[in-house]
Amino acid sequence: MKKCPKLLNVIAVSALTFILSSCTTAPKKQQLTDADKAILFLTIANSALAEGDATGALASALDAEQLDPKNAAVHHTKALAFFAKKEMDQALSSARKAVEFAPNSPEGHNTLGKLLMDRGENDEAEKHFLLSVKDPLYRQSYKSATSLGIIHYRKGHLTTAQNFFNKAIQDSPLNACVAHYYMGHIWLQKGDIEKSIKGYEKASQKMCAGFAEAQFAIGVVYARNKQYDKAREKFVEVNKLFPDSKVSEQAVERLRYIP
Repeated sequence: MKKCPKLLNVIAVSALTFILSSCTTAPKKQQLTDADKAILFLTIANSALAEGDATGALASALDAEQLDPKNAAVHHTKALAFFAKKEMDQALSSARKAVEFAPNSPEGHNTLGKLLMDRGENDEAEKHFLLSVKDPLYRQSYKSATSLGIIHYRKGHLTTAQNFFNKAIQDSPLNACVAHYYMGHIWLQKGDIEKSIKGYEKASQKMCAGFAEAQFAIGVVYARNKQYDKAREKFVEVNKLFPDSKVSEQAVERLRYIP
């Protein structure tokens, strides 16, 4: 059954309105605490984020913060909302608060690490990614492992990068699209064309089918290896699959130089 974020948000708002209004007539022992009310506002905020309403999410998260200012999940949602609104300084500040109030949260450390990494503060980002990737219960550890791999890849530490990418793939082989993509880069640098293409192919299959850059990279490798027919076929495919995109423009440009 397909989820409907807007319906979920309407249900959450309706439930909150009903519960808060009923508190005036309910016995004191049944009244919601501020922490309980904050969770309801947080539910609405997360639902708004799911449907792409960053402003609505932020508004509800701020309501939740007023009720429970030390709730780490509230600050984490604020960080995501600010990030969606491209207000990076506020996003970073909220992410730091989330980790302050929940120092053992792998999700909090991953989000903070990503925000720091985007600012080029890789050394501090790495510390947070390492904390989240080591948590055996963190279902999205592949994201932290992938980010660690990227940090070391950019430093030229290919062996360390490869180890982190392999961990990401091991933790979630179907979702580790970016890890497969970078493994393609590493194998290409090592001169193993076959493994490089396999890496890019895995980065563009199943859950990763929309990864245009991985599809384009396959064509590039074929062209470098002078497999011009396969390169041409791949660039034409990229142009058809991702029309009116930057990658499509690059594919068309590459086609002009294939013999």
